[in-house]
Amino acid sequence: MATSPDLHMRVDTIIADGATVAVEGFETATLAATNASYAMPVALFITVNSTGQITRLHNHWDTQSYFTRLQITPEALAEILTNGPGSGANLVSYPDLRDAYHHNTE
Repeated sequence: MATSPDLHMRVDTIIADGATVAVEGFETATLAATNASYAMPVALFITVNSTGQITRLHNHWDTQSYFTRLQITPEALAEILTNGPGSGANLVSYPDLRDAYHHNTE
């Protein structure tokens, strides 16, 4: 991804039960727009269909630390991810990123 070309996730634990998968790990990346980086524990909860495709994904991490370490506001990051280099068909749009940030920090 152009916005974080060095994104890496170390997987520490994977637990699966039917179509649900839980992943615990540690993620590092640098945001190209600010050249700031972060390193933090993350958890993913994934639902897959009968062909193994991901149909639902929930990421959990310390949202406030994420934005602080990247030196960027939720609104600015949403703009980069939606309209910046590397965005488009291969990237998810993040119109509600600001709302998610405020919800996770209350």
